[in-house]
Amino acid sequence: MQVEYLYDLFYPSVRGLTYDQEAALFHEMIHRHQPDAMQILDIACGTGGHAAALSKYYNIIGVDCDKAYLDRARKRISSASFYEGDMMDFELSSTFDVILCLGSSIGFAQTLKCLHTTLNNFRKHIAANGLLILEPWMTPEHWESGKMDVHTFKTTSLSITRMTHYGMDEGLSQLTHDYIIERHGETERVKEQYKLGLFRYIEIEEALASVDFQII
Repeated sequence: MQVEYLYDLFYPSVRGLTYDQEAALFHEMIHRHQPDAMQILDIACGTGGHAAALSKYYNIIGVDCDKAYLDRARKRISSASFYEGDMMDFELSSTFDVILCLGSSIGFAQTLKCLHTTLNNFRKHIAANGLLILEPWMTPEHWESGKMDVHTFKTTSLSITRMTHYGMDEGLSQLTHDYIIERHGETERVKEQYKLGLFRYIEIEEALASVDFQII
């Protein structure tokens, strides 16, 4: 079973909201702050869950560095365009009314230097009066190394348990997802691991201000 499929299965239980429910919140934010918005750039778009929901209102372009996630996004929504690229240095020929960077993906910048580089690249791709909706990752004081979360997904023929271990590695937060998949009497295990930078809010605010973003 592909990891990108597992990600979508567990998204609502981990986040507490579905893609559609979250997209409705973002649509309200956009309508309030950028009512004439037409073009959205979804950076680190993943499997395209938010893009699919928002495509009812906007023209969507998505960027992600994971080919498998992009393949799933393209199958999910044919009206959007998706490109492979790193959020630090991707290049598109357009600017956008709204940029989204959700799911705490900004943590993949890992270091303050890379954070500044990433936000500068965002600035290059946003219209003069554009809106950036940025969801930060945890701060150092909120990270609980050694913690473990367990989530389950079940149908009549499928049972999946996801155990998430929280750790630290050379100053980076480390998430290890261990999936136990049971179906048709067989058991399969899948493991994935991510490392994200732990930025304080003031560091993110200063990085945003350095490339002329104003926080609202």
